[in-house]
Amino acid sequence: MSNDDISLFLGITSIVVAVGLTVYTIWLDRHRRKNEEKFYATEIKENLRTITQYFLTISSISSDHRGYDENEATISLNDYYTRHHQEMTDLLYLTKLYLTQWRTINDEKKKIIKDILERFSWLSYEYYPLHLPDSIKKTRWQNEWEELGEKKKFVTTNVPIILTETP
Repeated sequence: MSNDDISLFLGITSIVVAVGLTVYTIWLDRHRRKNEEKFYATEIKENLRTITQYFLTISSISSDHRGYDENEATISLNDYYTRHHQEMTDLLYLTKLYLTQWRTINDEKKKIIKDILERFSWLSYEYYPLHLPDSIKKTRWQNEWEELGEKKKFVTTNVPIILTETP
């Protein structure tokens, strides 16, 4: 074997190895993206279940005392929001972050999720704002009661639609 034959063999071998590594890298990248996509979709779906539960719980606390003991409801809401507000804030932030990474979801369902998050933001910050005095909080949640019902209905109706979405 001459030096030219060895050089040709090494050249062809290096090209084959380079092409093989490129194909393998592309396959790994696609596999990683697919796994990430499943992760983000699963996390969003779980977060939407939790958001629904927050709507149901807060609605229940509000309705249990509505009309006959609104001071007790204000105390219960204050206690609930004090314990869960940070969790609600984190849930909202993470779901928005994950939504940017879920690339295979169609635009219609992405809009529904954004609408749910907008309503959850309202529930987290406006329905019962912790930074206001109790008298204003009481007036606020009493005035917003019907809107809470509408937003809860939207969330409980649309979350099952999103849960059927596959990544």
